[in-house]
Amino acid sequence: MPKKIGRSDRQSTGSRLYRPKKILPPHKRKSEDITKRSASAKKIKMTVEDQIREDLERHYRVIDFLLVFATIATLVKCVKCDGKVNFHSTKKEGLGFHIKVSCESCKQITNVPSSARINSGMYEVNYRFVFVMRILGLGLVGCDKFCDLMDLSSSFLSRPTYNNYMTKMCSTIREVANRFFSSATKEERAATAEEKKTEDADELSVSGDGTWKKRDYSSLFGVTSLIGYFTGKVVDILVKSSYCHECKIWEHKLNSAEYEEWHEAHVDTGNCQANHTGASGNMEVEAIKTMFQGSVNNGVRYRNYIGDGDSKAYSGLVNSKPR
Repeated sequence: MPKKIGRSDRQSTGSRLYRPKKILPPHKRKSEDITKRSASAKKIKMTVEDQIREDLERHYRVIDFLLVFATIATLVKCVKCDGKVNFHSTKKEGLGFHIKVSCESCKQITNVPSSARINSGMYEVNYRFVFVMRILGLGLVGCDKFCDLMDLSSSFLSRPTYNNYMTKMCSTIREVANRFFSSATKEERAATAEEKKTEDADELSVSGDGTWKKRDYSSLFGVTSLIGYFTGKVVDILVKSSYCHECKIWEHKLNSAEYEEWHEAHVDTGNCQANHTGASGNMEVEAIKTMFQGSVNNGVRYRNYIGDGDSKAYSGLVNSKPR
């Protein structure tokens, strides 16, 4: 019969069951090799050079205006006459405003903006706030509710002003996205040339992936992207929509001459957001076909398509016979 070994004996003999596990402190741990990390980690590593450097000297903070500036008023004096100064908030626009610094003695007034202004006088803090709220899926109503609950203001911006912010923002986002797509295409060309051992490569291999706003087959919006085979970066993207808000507003005048005149101008100017008819499941196929046919505008040709098992996308692409 095997002899029972006590706990103290096992610890003294170095039994594997009771051998303490050595855990190195964080500052002594070696960095894990990138090849052993996940696919997501590799992609993050590849895009480090595309990141914008953070300016640590600039940042935003939420403050209690009365508490902060009532205290500052007891610590500073007017540089002109040594008089007492007061602080007030004026000219509010969204989250931006002017800090009015006034002297009780000499009546000198200085206005200090609470945020830098960009894009023809827009407050940067408003621009950032609108962008972040849109990323979170919230519009003007969400902005108003946030400001109200945080006691920032009873409302954020008027509808026309908010729409102006959105118009500027969409234009900027489109420009930045095109720069990234152009950069990703150049990297994919270089990687393809290196793999094929040629000086240049204008025929690329890509894969496609689509996503919809809703999971069922009734979604009004779909987004499809093309991804470079060697770099794993998005080289092109296209949004398909079965809905246009302006068209919906004019729906009650559908058979009138006024509607026909408006609709012709609406479509000719490119303001109509609806660019898809039919089932939402076909959005991915149609988007891939459109991007393949327009690839020559980017100086390349998407030669090979790597599907994700959706035979409709592949057969639709073959039948379209892109250039």
